[in-house]
Amino acid sequence: MSGAKPWQIALIVIGLLAGGAGVVFALTSMGPVETAAQVYVVDVESGQLYRANTVGKTVLIPMTSPETGENTLYPVVEDEESGEWRISDRYRDAFLRRTEGQDTPAVDRSSGVVTVSGEPKSL
Repeated sequence: MSGAKPWQIALIVIGLLAGGAGVVFALTSMGPVETAAQVYVVDVESGQLYRANTVGKTVLIPMTSPETGENTLYPVVEDEESGEWRISDRYRDAFLRRTEGQDTPAVDRSSGVVTVSGEPKSL
C-alpha cells in the first residue's frame, strides 16, 4: 500500500471491522436450527403409511421400505381440508423423475394424491 493515503487505509480497516461485526452478529443472533421430530412417508407401491422418527438422524429420500428393501418411501403431507395425503411438494419432482416408467399404483401421478392403506406404522 505504498500509494495509499492514511484516510483510505482507515476506510478499509473500518469496512473490514464493520463486515466482521456483521458476520458475528448474524451468527450469534440465530437460534438453534429446528428440525421435525418425525416425518410421514408412504410406500408408493403399496400405499402403506409410515411415521419415521427423525431426531438425531439423517434422512435420505427416498427411504428404504422395511417390507421390500426398495427405495419407495416418499414424504407425504395430509391436506387439512380434504384429509387426502399427497406427496410433499418439495419431493414431488424427484418422485416423478425417479419413478418415470414405473408402476406406482398408490399414487396419482398427475395430482400427487396417495391412496393410503391402513394406519401409520413406526419406522
